[in-house]
Amino acid sequence: MATVILVQTDTAPTCTAAELCSGLSDAQGPIEQFATLGGSAGSAEDGSGNFPNASALVRRTLYFDCPGDTGWTTGAGTWVVRVNVSSGNAVIRLMEIHICRVNSSCANQETIGSLTGLNQATNVAQPMSNNVSGSAVTLAAGDRIMVIVGFDNTADHGNQAIGVTPSVNIDTPWDDGVAGGHGRLVSDERNRLAA
Repeated sequence: MATVILVQTDTAPTCTAAELCSGLSDAQGPIEQFATLGGSAGSAEDGSGNFPNASALVRRTLYFDCPGDTGWTTGAGTWVVRVNVSSGNAVIRLMEIHICRVNSSCANQETIGSLTGLNQATNVAQPMSNNVSGSAVTLAAGDRIMVIVGFDNTADHGNQAIGVTPSVNIDTPWDDGVAGGHGRLVSDERNRLAA
């Protein structure tokens, strides 16, 4: 059997980003990603999105949109969520991560896992990695998985930005049920950050 691994690439998403199970509102516009089987890791950095002053209390969100498969074994376990911050910023912090199951209409169905209170600096350009405990779920036909990452501007220094390059993996605790299978789900990404 092969573990389902999400590999970020440079293609546009299927679901429009929304609050879903995260409770995060993103008035400035999110970064959105798509996922599909096959493909190559991305290489194009997106640094077009601005994070407003801390006084605006606006959280920016990064979305990975991944198609599910009813043949997968989708038990509980640890998700390793990685984000490649390729251009850092001393005042932007990675704050929380949520993993949601949505249906074929991109409507939220349930929370798989959440990790909050991180407050991790993004000043160094490097891949960032966090472990999120996920519950077992049952996937219906057409279901998708949305991985949502929340960032904050923590200082009142005007608009700030970081660059994200979709070139790292998200590991899941799931199995694709295929002996000697591909073991790889590709998370195609195109950032849609509004200035």
